Amino acid sequence: LKSRALFAQGDIAAAIKTLEKNWKKSHETFFYLANYYARSKDLSTAIMYGEKSLQKHENISALKLLVRLYWQNNQQEKSLALLSNWLINNEYDNSIRKVYANLLSQLNQVDNSIIQYNIVLKNKPDDVFSLNNLALLLLDKKDNKPALELAQKAVELAPLDAIVNDTLGWILVSQGKASEGLIYLR
Repeated sequence: LKSRALFAQGDIAAAIKTLEKNWKKSHETFFYLANYYARSKDLSTAIMYGEKSLQKHENISALKLLVRLYWQNNQQEKSLALLSNWLINNEYDNSIRKVYANLLSQLNQVDNSIIQYNIVLKNKPDDVFSLNNLALLLLDKKDNKPALELAQKAVELAPLDAIVNDTLGWILVSQGKASEGLIYLR
């Protein structure tokens, strides 16, 4: 608890020292050390502790932390491999599948990203985030009709969400329906 208080106050070095002094080789200790070292910009040590945390106890918090650390350390393939392996054993974990789909799209693996968003929507057809992102990916591939349908459904489900309204507006504009699209872009 003391290390967390020190960390919250911004004294990262003292937080690390306190945690290492009262050393318990638990996944929680490794998890906090990974976070503290990441904040102090020591990514290699943070990754080491993140890996130990996940090895001690597979859980979504440690997974997300390690994925983020690998990504920040330009080890994107390791991030993707972690997520892919997690999904083999947790195929209905839509939150991780959306992270995976998003990272795939950032690496221009658009077709694989589309596959992942379609799986999310098969499991949860009203997932606004996935509807919106899949619409954008399909728009980029010039697959306009499904892109429009997905964006319209996202707006129906979340009519006040500026991001989904923006997506629908741009899809309409790209299809030559500028006056209709401007309604959603305002």
